[in-house]
Amino acid sequence: MRDTFSGMDIGQVRALAARLRTEASDIEATIQRLTGRLTSVDWKGRDRERFIDEWQSRHVAALRRVVSGLEQAADHASEYANLQEWASKA
Repeated sequence: MRDTFSGMDIGQVRALAARLRTEASDIEATIQRLTGRLTSVDWKGRDRERFIDEWQSRHVAALRRVVSGLEQAADHASEYANLQEWASKA
């Protein structure tokens, strides 16, 4: 049997937007937690400095790009839900 539904389930898209924001927040919290643990390790020397630099410049930067992408996707989903709601009322 074919699904005859066409369009958007506004509630599901809003729930998706909320989930995307939650995941972005969780990743940011993980960045903070791991950075705190990394900087609290009793480790001195150039290798530590290189490791921390790589963590910040490569890994944290990449994770923050993921966070940004999730936040943008959430914004777009919310916007589409709002537009659909407005169009449905018209």
